[in-house]
Amino acid sequence: MTDQAPPQEIIDTPPAIERRAERSPQIDKLAAALNKAQAKLDDARKTSTANAGSFKYDYADLTEIWRVARPVLAANGLAVVQTFDKGETSTCLVTTLTHVSGQFIESRLPLMLVKDYHALGSAITYSRRYSLAAIVGIAPQGEDDDGAAAMQSAAPVVGRRKSYPRKGPRAVAPAAE
Repeated sequence: MTDQAPPQEIIDTPPAIERRAERSPQIDKLAAALNKAQAKLDDARKTSTANAGSFKYDYADLTEIWRVARPVLAANGLAVVQTFDKGETSTCLVTTLTHVSGQFIESRLPLMLVKDYHALGSAITYSRRYSLAAIVGIAPQGEDDDGAAAMQSAAPVVGRRKSYPRKGPRAVAPAAE
């Protein structure tokens, strides 16, 4: 069996997604509080409907995610803050789960490039909703189509691999004399 190069349709993950989540040196108090909070969290209700051209789907909007999360987080000394930061390739939404002890966990999600401020507002709200639900551990009620609806309109990725700058020192061959 010979070694083969990876298929051309594989696309590298941007560095902003590859990064490990930032966190405080210790997270034991945060983890214990999050464990208690998650035991009390309800699923988020799908109270909104989107019309995506040929199909409609229900989803839990940002207000619903916060409705479920906020009282349980507060009762356990937890809070979530969402801010923005300039990433390596795009602006990132930074979602930070904090504990009254000062311990924290942070995640970064690059925002999609959009054509106008209205689309940017939608992208921010979408990102805030998914980041909040992920860092707290909230799932929407009902069926999960495992991305089937999103994949209906997705075209297969074909072409060259996209490469991104690597972090950290890179080995450099000594100059020839």
